[in-house]
Amino acid sequence: MWTNPEDIVFTPFMGIGSEAYQAIKMGRRAIGIELKDSYYAQSVKKICGGRKISSFLSNRYLHEMERSSRMKRYYISHPFTGCEGKNREDAERIRAALKKKYPDICFINPLGMFGGRETDYYIALADAMELLSCCEVMILCSGWDHSIGCRAEKAFAIQQGIEIHYLNEYIEEKAMKAADERKDG
Repeated sequence: MWTNPEDIVFTPFMGIGSEAYQAIKMGRRAIGIELKDSYYAQSVKKICGGRKISSFLSNRYLHEMERSSRMKRYYISHPFTGCEGKNREDAERIRAALKKKYPDICFINPLGMFGGRETDYYIALADAMELLSCCEVMILCSGWDHSIGCRAEKAFAIQQGIEIHYLNEYIEEKAMKAADERKDG
């Protein structure tokens, strides 16, 4: 590989994950895209050592995921790297505010779900993609377009046919619908 440690290796046709696996093994970071479910499953197994997504979820969110099995699930995509603590708090504040306003929807904040500082970013991103695949809607937060992880999540959502909203537009749209319902009621 003609890269330096900590560089990002992007594999748009990941297959079973051999290139991504070797990149990680050599101290690089890897992002891969794979359309075939069987290849994707093999790549996750190879890269993550066969661990299931739930092994990274905190107990607090596991309970919410189980409880929400009948609710519509909205995935909140928020930038992470750069100011990790601030971004984690901001994403959780957004999730809590949305949950309070729309209690019949399960809003999922992956930044609050996966491990702590010891969790590898790329393993967490792979788990986040798997989590996103369980959701019907994705909400992109401010700054998503400057985040490699958010852009990868958006590409994955498009490929999976997951409905995409932008946070500001989503809040305005919901407010307009509520105002219309009040007028009609």
